[in-house]
Amino acid sequence: MSRSNPQVTKRTITDRNARLGFGKFASETVQDVLDNDPGYLLWLDENTDIEIACNILTEAQENLIPDHAFKNWTQRT
Repeated sequence: MSRSNPQVTKRTITDRNARLGFGKFASETVQDVLDNDPGYLLWLDENTDIEIACNILTEAQENLIPDHAFKNWTQRT
C-alpha cells in the first residue's frame, strides 16, 4: 500500500466582512485588518496556504504607504 499526499485545498479570502477566526486577529473582519494592519494580509498570502483576493491585496499594498506629511520638522542647514 503506497501513501499518497492528500491534496491540500487552499482557503481563499474574498469577503471583506468575513472574520478571520485564527491568528492574532481571530475575531476581526478582513476589513478591520485591512484598515489597521494591511501588512498582515500580505504576510498571510505570502507565507501560508491562504490566498487573499487580488483586490484586497492591492488595497493592502496601497494602505502600507503612509498618508501623512511630516510636520514641525526643522530642516538642517
